[in-house]
Amino acid sequence: MKRQTIPIDLFDLPRFVAAIVELWDDHEVAFPLIANGYADFGTACLGDDADYAGDNPLEWLKHGHTLFGQFARRDDTHYALPNGVVMDVSDVGDDETFLDAFSTYGFLVQMKDSNLTFQTALLRDITGEPVVTEVDDAGVFEEEMRKFFESMRVPV
Repeated sequence: MKRQTIPIDLFDLPRFVAAIVELWDDHEVAFPLIANGYADFGTACLGDDADYAGDNPLEWLKHGHTLFGQFARRDDTHYALPNGVVMDVSDVGDDETFLDAFSTYGFLVQMKDSNLTFQTALLRDITGEPVVTEVDDAGVFEEEMRKFFESMRVPV
């Protein structure tokens, strides 16, 4: 999914955050903070500013932090998704989707003024430094990510 900007009042951000947190059982794992292309799980990376950043992803966004919402939780060849879908990728061919223990797809999320910006991204942690890069297509997860995102839009 290419970058999309949407007014805050046209997107159910609390439900979006709750669904991803429920998948991971831990809001710091579900939504790592992103700085300079790296993911930090928790607010310790903020140093003295951690106390002012808030205690949850909604507050972190309100304080101007970029977050990575982890969309796919791996269990061997199965991936659980926040919309309740479980994908079996055992028969997926080499389509340039990273399907390994070191990678996960999700949404980069930013809040600025009265808008939210979303971009699909890939988090890879091969060396102990979790790198996050934007992607225009999340491979086998793309369609489910699109459906999940669209389900969070507020009807006008």
